[in-house]
Order: sequence, then C-alpha cells, then structure tokens
Amino acid sequence: MEVPHKDPTNYNFLTYFWVMILSLWGGTAHTVRKLRTGIIKRFSLSEWIGDMVISGFLGVVTFYLCEYANVSPPLNAVLIAVSAHQGTRGIVTLEKYIAKKLGVSVDG
Repeated sequence: MEVPHKDPTNYNFLTYFWVMILSLWGGTAHTVRKLRTGIIKRFSLSEWIGDMVISGFLGVVTFYLCEYANVSPPLNAVLIAVSAHQGTRGIVTLEKYIAKKLGVSVDG
C-alpha cells in the first residue's frame, strides 16, 4: 500500500481540530500570562482574539513543519502548544531560523 504524499488536503478534520484546539489553548494561556504579568491591565476581548488569530496561524505552521520533519505525534503536540503560546515571538523566531537557513539577514 502506497502512503499518500503529505499535503494540506490529506489530513482529516480531526487532525486539524486538535491542532486548532492546542493552538487556541496556547493563545489563551498567552493572554492569561499577559494579564498576570501586567502587560495588559484587564481582560480585553480584542487582545484575546488577536492572540487567537496569531496562535492559530502559528500552530498550523508548526504542525506542517513537524509533519515535514516526521516528528512523533506527542512531540508534535507539545511543539504546537508551545509555539502557539509564544505568539508573535514564535513568528520572529521562525523568521530568523528561515533567514539563517537561506543565508539572508533579517531586519530587527
């Protein structure tokens, strides 16, 4: 039996569902951390939604990177949750990593 080539259309709904749940949970944890450390003074729906959008995006990107690297499912889940919690810091880290691999400099 031939294994199908990995692409975004080959994953089922349940796979995307758990990726999004982990990502959104990481985003919520990020908002809670900002509240507890005083970065934001009170809960803001727009702040939380912003964290959800960033975390959802980053979680899916991390999932694809893990799949590309054949990372085991438990480690895959951990990396998705941690990167989603990082939010924009995770995007900056990923940007620097890719730039280094490509041999280009990143502003900032």
